[in-house]
Amino acid sequence: MPVTLRLIGEAAKTGKIELVGASNIHLKQEDQANGSFFIVLPRSFVTERKMKLTIGLYNGEKLVTTLRTNFTGPFKFD
Repeated sequence: MPVTLRLIGEAAKTGKIELVGASNIHLKQEDQANGSFFIVLPRSFVTERKMKLTIGLYNGEKLVTTLRTNFTGPFKFD
């Protein structure tokens, strides 16, 4: 089953998910997959050092499940 990862909520309007080392994800029935990805957001969207994001796992246009993660944004030292 080919699946895609997509941001859900406000982050989906300006952000994107980029897979590392693969162009797609395939799951077998009753199996799991491993992989790495980057969440890319414009600096203007990142208003907190640690933001909660929701990621949807889709098979085509069907939402299979959601995942929650923390996005650690940039910070500067004074």
